[in-house]
Amino acid sequence: MDSNGFNFKSFIDETKRVLVNPKTYFSDVKEAPGMGNSIIKALIYGIIAGIFASLWSVSLMPLIWSIVGAFIGLFIGAVFILIVSSIAKGKTDFTIMTFVAATLMVVYPIQRLFGFIDSFSPFLGTLVSIVISLYSLYILFYALTEFLNADLKTSKIISFILAGLLIIFSFIGQKAKKYSSDLDYSSSTGNISEKAISNLQEKALKMAGADEEAISELSEMQKDLKDVADRAEKIAEEKKNETEEDKKIWSEKNIDLLGLNVEDRKIAESTWQKAGVLAENFKALGNEQSKDLNPEKINQMILDAGFEDLEKARDELKKIANSINFSFDLATSFYSLESTRTIEGEEAYKKEAKALGQKINKKGYSPDDLKAIDEHLEVTAPIAELLGRMSD
Repeated sequence: MDSNGFNFKSFIDETKRVLVNPKTYFSDVKEAPGMGNSIIKALIYGIIAGIFASLWSVSLMPLIWSIVGAFIGLFIGAVFILIVSSIAKGKTDFTIMTFVAATLMVVYPIQRLFGFIDSFSPFLGTLVSIVISLYSLYILFYALTEFLNADLKTSKIISFILAGLLIIFSFIGQKAKKYSSDLDYSSSTGNISEKAISNLQEKALKMAGADEEAISELSEMQKDLKDVADRAEKIAEEKKNETEEDKKIWSEKNIDLLGLNVEDRKIAESTWQKAGVLAENFKALGNEQSKDLNPEKINQMILDAGFEDLEKARDELKKIANSINFSFDLATSFYSLESTRTIEGEEAYKKEAKALGQKINKKGYSPDDLKAIDEHLEVTAPIAELLGRMSD
């Protein structure tokens, strides 16, 4: 949507894209529009939802309340998304949160469209409502991971927790409706019959065990969410005092955390230097020269870069080429440690860190190797391509 003004045609197009493919939609969004655009979008969804609600109730009041609810709900939703994004280490700009909240309100009219189902089948109405709400969580997940740059693992965990809470609350609400409909209420006397009370007590006793268990699970989830928020705040404070080197996997702090104990380097610094020369010479080739490369010419390039023994050189260069995948896996695993620390706590964090350290030790990489891989990332891709051409 145009960040400088509201465009109704773009609004319709974006509505379709969000509903059909939210992942692609949020990955394509480069910049969130201003808050004014978000308010207009939310109000439009509120008006459409209100029209559907008024049709089923034959009254204008649902339309009015839908518009008011959309306006208030936009800012409540933005605050909620801000908290979730903060926990998942995503963006925290409030204007961006209003854009995401307004986008999520695409399900509001759909909820109202199917509102009539509840009048003839409360259970089916609850199921339909759950499905629509779960889809809104699906949209939120991609908003977090594709647009708000939130941590993937944390976003998944939060989504599952929210989905669980949604289902529990929905069915508790559905049961409450059913119980209230079972009451034999007399409008003339304002009394509930003894038979109705007895019937309600019997049903309550039957469901007590299940409901107590659900409430217990809900309380545990709420406690877990509070613990996660507290840990996220504590970690954020700690990171304020971190230097750039502290964040590196080969820093002294992380060497101790991971338990790295390999002393001898797997790839010598002289090998990296020669590989750097080889990579530069390869990148300097023109398109025609690059196309004409064959194993013999590549061997000569290896010798020209300073290697003396071709067989040993190829073995050493394979180690450099293989470090690409290792480096990627390592970076992913290392940064996921922070998610474990936030979600599961210090004990699980340290245990996972030691397991990662054992994996690094088993591969034979020393802390100096990790530092060299980090510093020579631009060398690895050309070397891998050259070796690939030799094997073609």
